[in-house]
Amino acid sequence: MNLYETIGNYLSNNKTGILTTIVTKQGSGPRNVGAKMFVGEDGKIYGTIGGGNLEFSVYKEAMTHMNSHTPKLVHVSMASEDVLDKNMICGGNVDVFLEPVIKEYSEVYSQLGCMKKKGISGIIITQFNKKKIS
Repeated sequence: MNLYETIGNYLSNNKTGILTTIVTKQGSGPRNVGAKMFVGEDGKIYGTIGGGNLEFSVYKEAMTHMNSHTPKLVHVSMASEDVLDKNMICGGNVDVFLEPVIKEYSEVYSQLGCMKKKGISGIIITQFNKKKIS
């Protein structure tokens, strides 16, 4: 089962969650930009953004942010000092986008699941604020 089918199943059962995506990476990191992980409201994890303390930090943030319907950007530093203190081996920095999964967009997730199953690529644009950036 692909990640978007999992999200579709959650929504069809009136459950929710947060889709996390690595959006930037500087230096070394466990996964590349675009890696995704879904955290269900029940605490279950689907997919991976790299495991270890990076994933645990993002998981905790997602669970804390679960009932908010606003996206959030989380910065995780794996710099040299942090590597020693937290047993991280990468030494880079990543930004992870936390996107609340809401029923309003269930058809979008369903279509993404079908596309993924058929091996069709596409681009998704997520608007997370209504202010224009100048």
